[in-house]
Amino acid sequence: MTVLKKKIQQHIKDTNLSIAAFEKKLEVPPNTIYHIVTNKSKSPGIETVIKIADSLNCSLDSLCGRKEFLNNLIKSGYLDDIKLSTPLVTEASLFVLDFLKQNKAEITKISQLFFATKEICNYSINNKKSAIDPKFAEWLCKSILTKKPKLWVNKLDEHNTNKGPREL
Repeated sequence: MTVLKKKIQQHIKDTNLSIAAFEKKLEVPPNTIYHIVTNKSKSPGIETVIKIADSLNCSLDSLCGRKEFLNNLIKSGYLDDIKLSTPLVTEASLFVLDFLKQNKAEITKISQLFFATKEICNYSINNKKSAIDPKFAEWLCKSILTKKPKLWVNKLDEHNTNKGPREL
């Protein structure tokens, strides 16, 4: 979050924009950016972050600090029961982020992003693949990130109560 905040503050300073003017430019609700830079918003929506990245002409990786994201993904516990492969996790997380951007999908919790990434990795590992399966990843993202995700909510409940594997 600190990378995001710093990049926004630098952009505002460099362009002499007010926070309100930047919010208007991004077409986000009033105080969205203000809450990010004042630490009142700890988890802005992915749609907002994508708009910021597009406006700043930088990647989501750069805007959010990719290493920080991967470290948080690992620390979250969502990857505890899979054999960790950093390239696989990177590929899966980038796929999910690209999917969200291309489909203008918005998630409300970062755990949704972690869950989708983990399930894509699990599928690849279970099928003894060193790379993600794009067809499966596309299906999964469509299933859990573009609708009211009943499947995702049920799977998250299983994770939170440690009820065993989450196979689709």
